[in-house]
Amino acid sequence: AFQQMCAAIGVDPLAGPRKGGWWAEMLGLGDWQYELGVQIVDICVSTRERNGGIIEIGELIRLLSKLRGVAEGGEGSITEEDVVRSIKTLAPLGSGYEVVQLEGGKKMVRSVVKELDNDQAAALGLAQMLGGFIDVSALVDSQGWTPERAKTALENMLVRDGLCWIDEQEQGGPSYWVPSVMQWQD
Repeated sequence: AFQQMCAAIGVDPLAGPRKGGWWAEMLGLGDWQYELGVQIVDICVSTRERNGGIIEIGELIRLLSKLRGVAEGGEGSITEEDVVRSIKTLAPLGSGYEVVQLEGGKKMVRSVVKELDNDQAAALGLAQMLGGFIDVSALVDSQGWTPERAKTALENMLVRDGLCWIDEQEQGGPSYWVPSVMQWQD
């Protein structure tokens, strides 16, 4: 999507700095790092409807590897450090791309200009541990919250931020699915 938009206005997003350019020298970055940044933007934009703008860094690396045609862990593979460095190159654009760490150490890439509040971070961390599924009772049990606080946090994630999907067919009340922490098979 991002690459198509650039092509429509005649901009080559992969052009990057000239070899030996000032930015490349100062930052220690080359064309490869900028190219990876463009591909990160492309994947984040194309998956935003599915995951609400938050993607687990391992899933992003898997999709980048697939896009680039390299085996994960093999020669030329993309590392977490490569992704973090490329995301830092996007910072001057003011686009909101950032690596956030959840409770338990899981890293996510946020591609929307929105800060996660503490309740959302706790809910995302728990949903990740539960395989993408979460409900009010799980938050009450694990976090010691009141049912009202848990329901408000989940409703905000659903309605205000689009970070989860609701399943109203559960017998014990609605459950919520958080696509950004689910494993997707393409």
